[in-house]
Amino acid sequence: MHIRTTRVENERVKYSYISGVAVSLDDGVVLEVSSSDGKLLVNGEPCNHTTDETSSTGNGEPPTTAILTEKAYELRKLFSGSKGQIVQYVLNFHGGRSIEIRANTRANMISTSMNGTWSNTAGMLGSSGNARFMSRDGSHDFAGSWNTHAEEWQVNTSDRKIFLEDREPQFPHACRYEVSQMQQKALRGRRLMDKSTDRITHDMARSACAHVRDEMKEFCIFDVLATEDVELSNDPAYN
Repeated sequence: MHIRTTRVENERVKYSYISGVAVSLDDGVVLEVSSSDGKLLVNGEPCNHTTDETSSTGNGEPPTTAILTEKAYELRKLFSGSKGQIVQYVLNFHGGRSIEIRANTRANMISTSMNGTWSNTAGMLGSSGNARFMSRDGSHDFAGSWNTHAEEWQVNTSDRKIFLEDREPQFPHACRYEVSQMQQKALRGRRLMDKSTDRITHDMARSACAHVRDEMKEFCIFDVLATEDVELSNDPAYN
């Protein structure tokens, strides 16, 4: 699983968000999801096909629709959020393992999670516990050195490229930490509140995120302040 991030800078904050995810499966299938519309590409082609199988979760959550059903995995799709603005893809594997990709089309952000017991995982997305911030060869712990850790796991010439299209920077060019004026002008359009309205305050963000579990609360507050969107606090990424 690979991710792409987009950098945002404004007068209040600088941050990066996940704007694309690609997942390569053992049978040669590559899934790609964009944050802008939450649509799914399968091997580079839009996936509009669904099976006839739709099931309810049985706990009040929206029903899920099976998109792909293979021997080794099943891909299901559902919509969540107060206005159905979150498109969620769930890859279910044997042994109770799953990968979730959630595209919040209101905030144009993607979040991912892995559930169940996984072995032999590495990288920014796969590692956990004491190995979470380790280098590729396992010899250095980059906890606290976030830029170095990200650069360590940049897709390089020894890795398979699974995104349909290349996007700068590509290895050996390093990650970018500044936004060009042209990019910044386009990204200003991401702000979800009208300029004539009051700005979101820290107290407002903290109140919106009051229901979020403690370990995710500060992330929620930061994201609400950065996007100026209190609705973002309802994203399942913080649950």
